[in-house]
Amino acid sequence: MRGGPHLNSMKRPTPSEAFEFYPEEVEIARYTPRLVLFLQRSLLLTLATLIAFVSVPLLDFSLFQRMVVAVTLVAAYTLVFEEWRDWQNNAGAVWILTNQRIILENTDDDQGPAWVNLQDIRKVSCWFWWSIRLRQTDGRAVVMAYVGPVKTIAQNIQHTKDAMKEDRHV
Repeated sequence: MRGGPHLNSMKRPTPSEAFEFYPEEVEIARYTPRLVLFLQRSLLLTLATLIAFVSVPLLDFSLFQRMVVAVTLVAAYTLVFEEWRDWQNNAGAVWILTNQRIILENTDDDQGPAWVNLQDIRKVSCWFWWSIRLRQTDGRAVVMAYVGPVKTIAQNIQHTKDAMKEDRHV
């Protein structure tokens, strides 16, 4: 799933256990995807495609013909790669930052919540202005798509992770 979390790299409760916060686990923040960030990303892809095909001469095509080809390619991209489905897959996500984990509850996912322990996160990075990548110590990554503002959220996650480390060393 492009842009969305890689759920196979997140831990899930076993079917026999109900999802609950750990003892002494405290919710710090909740983040949900924002439609405006998805639309901005889609607009950027559309503009990049239009600029690429309008500014590069293609054989003997006129400017109008190049624009028609570019619009057709953008429409084909949207249909073939199901761009809108990316939003649908992520729209129901609720990311919960606690003092121990980042939990994903997705109302559109029948498998229940998934999470990443903060201690398993090696690096928190922003991907443009529309998503955050959580690189885990085992090399896998989880993407928090269309949440924002990404810099603030990434800083919150990093600060919480650092505070957890400090608490363990005290």
